[in-house]
Amino acid sequence: MADHFTAISEDGIRFKLKKDGTWVADTTPISNNGIRFRTCDWGASIAKIKAVEGQDSIHETDDFLMYEVRVGGFPANLVFKFVNGMFHAGWYSFKQEHADRNDFLADFDVLKNLMTTKYGKEAEIKDYWFNELYRDDYAERGLAIAAGHHSIFIKWDDLETDVTLQITGDNYEISLMLIYKSKKLQALADAASEREKLVGL
Repeated sequence: MADHFTAISEDGIRFKLKKDGTWVADTTPISNNGIRFRTCDWGASIAKIKAVEGQDSIHETDDFLMYEVRVGGFPANLVFKFVNGMFHAGWYSFKQEHADRNDFLADFDVLKNLMTTKYGKEAEIKDYWFNELYRDDYAERGLAIAAGHHSIFIKWDDLETDVTLQITGDNYEISLMLIYKSKKLQALADAASEREKLVGL
């Protein structure tokens, strides 16, 4: 029975208790039902999403819904994006504030561990350095992100969904986001985006 006891550390890593009384990291995915954005199905209508969320949005257009939520222990804007009336992408834009920019990287690690706990090992990690000024200065990693010198993207996927956890920066502001996209509807969304770019030309 002891193998069934689990615990989650403060940084989001799940551990399981072995029969000999020791704890080991548990990398077995919790979800057996694939990747989903909240409890919503790709292709759902705006009306369906609003009914599922059951709260007032803070911003709404014909192809966009935004809510304020907490996820993974952090405050975030929750966004649903639609194409031709169908839900095709959703994301969390995290809103926490830190005096020490390195704390954003700690938050990123917490979210990475939570995603790994739920969905298993990531499919891909992309760690970009666009300017190497702070690359060898670990204490300034947060500044490197904020200045746009460094960005990290971690991806998970299944047959229907692509997910990216990303930390980027511009003009000394850090952006931490978790983005879900429908694989099936992505081509339709890309085509709509290209048509929007042509308007007014």
